[in-house]
Amino acid sequence: TSIAPTWPVVLPYGKQVPTTNFYNRNIFCKTLVIRVNDIVLTLIACDVIGFKREDAEFIKDHIERECDVKKDFITLVATHNHSYPRVSNERVRNFLKDKIVESVNDALNSMFKAKIGFGKDRLPTWINVNRARPNGPVDTTLYVMKIEDYSGALRGIIFSFPSHPNIYTTAWGGTKLGKIGPEWPEYVRKYVEASVDKELMFQLYPQAEFRNVFTMFLLGGAGDLQPSLIVYRRKGELIDRKRAFVETLGDHILKLTDTIKTSSSVSLTFRSANVSLPFREEYIENIKRMVKEGRIPKRYITQVKSLIEKGSYDALIQAIMINNACICTAPGEVTAELGMFFQKRSGFEYPILVTIANDYLGYFVSELE
Repeated sequence: TSIAPTWPVVLPYGKQVPTTNFYNRNIFCKTLVIRVNDIVLTLIACDVIGFKREDAEFIKDHIERECDVKKDFITLVATHNHSYPRVSNERVRNFLKDKIVESVNDALNSMFKAKIGFGKDRLPTWINVNRARPNGPVDTTLYVMKIEDYSGALRGIIFSFPSHPNIYTTAWGGTKLGKIGPEWPEYVRKYVEASVDKELMFQLYPQAEFRNVFTMFLLGGAGDLQPSLIVYRRKGELIDRKRAFVETLGDHILKLTDTIKTSSSVSLTFRSANVSLPFREEYIENIKRMVKEGRIPKRYITQVKSLIEKGSYDALIQAIMINNACICTAPGEVTAELGMFFQKRSGFEYPILVTIANDYLGYFVSELE
């Protein structure tokens, strides 16, 4: 479902005035519904920068009422698109709520019996760079979830990669007015979709019905990672550096997808918990000072004072375990070091960390960082 705004909006970065200028209108909300026995999970990925907990809860409440799915089994994630207005704006939030409800209903009405498989690949280290530490850790692990229908036709590719979506954003500050768009995840999605569809529509005829392949992007531990953009030559030709990143990642997704074997035998387990995250003392003192100086928006005062008194924040963590894969959420941006630690310690063959999910609490870093 398209979530391209239809009115002038103020972008998170660049000159803070309303704009209707786009660099790409293909901005989406994508919904995947998985039903195994009595468990129905709804995974939603939107091309926005992030959802605060209160905004995510508001949207989930409407999904539960209007789509008849259980709120506790909804995972709402952001692709961390820097070229879209902030969800905290009331008009943007209400617009997204309606579009997300539409997307969920579309997904529920188009369900089919499926086979699922997972794969992973390690891309060349030069594709990413640690933007916080020149010699810091770099992760380039790609995960793909492949979905086929019972005829064997490819129907879905869900991919996770840890790299900041910040290369197509047209303005970062000052007096330059930015343009609205979807950032690099949509360019990769479109590259994959076009590559698959142009072959699939001929391969399936006339044995099986052709349908456009569904793609979804999930952001991994990319808090300190972004595309390096050092490659400008592909297949012997000079090309745009952004395009080189898109095509390199897209080709690895396609190649990996081809190797994945799917199965109709699927086990599904879902777990969620509210984890208490303590605040550091210096953080609490800083927030107290901001409240005293009137620098906290009025609509957040009550919540902020409650958090100061409690000294901690309850963060929602979810885990979706499908066969030998675990999709685990984090309510903020996770650095490469912590992301790789999760992969090492998870105990699953395919440990897929999905960040900026259900909330946005800033950066999660290790004690050393």
